[in-house]
Amino acid sequence: MQDVAAEFGKARLCEVNVADFDAKLPELRAKLGDRACLRAVHYWYENGLVDKRWAALNAGDIDQFLVLTRESGASSAMYLQNVVAKLGAEQPSMYALALAEHVLDGRGAVRIHGGGFGGTIQAFVPLDLVDTFIAKMNGWLGEGSARHYAISDKGAYAAWL
Repeated sequence: MQDVAAEFGKARLCEVNVADFDAKLPELRAKLGDRACLRAVHYWYENGLVDKRWAALNAGDIDQFLVLTRESGASSAMYLQNVVAKLGAEQPSMYALALAEHVLDGRGAVRIHGGGFGGTIQAFVPLDLVDTFIAKMNGWLGEGSARHYAISDKGAYAAWL
């Protein structure tokens, strides 16, 4: 993304106008390749999804939030491509995502979290499925692989349980 920004004389992609990017896309693709351009596309798409997800949460529309979370996860995998370190390498994040999707079976949502190279995913699991989800993921990936966190109405804070 910084390489794309540099083509516009900027340090960061957030300083680049998306219309300018669109106009220069064939040239950028020829010079920087598909991955750089796809990651830039993800950047603008994901920023829009953040606003939409926030609006859904504020409206109390958890179903829409989950739909948008799945879209965000798909964009991360397809366009940002932050789940595969290199071709031919093990892909623990993709493996964990696939297993989580299998258990969720269309319910909740799952996405890569925090870059993913450490194998970290974020899963929004319906309450009636939490115990099954954790048991299956721990069985497949090792004990302690899945952890249950609750979202508090107090916001982010630490508490010993």
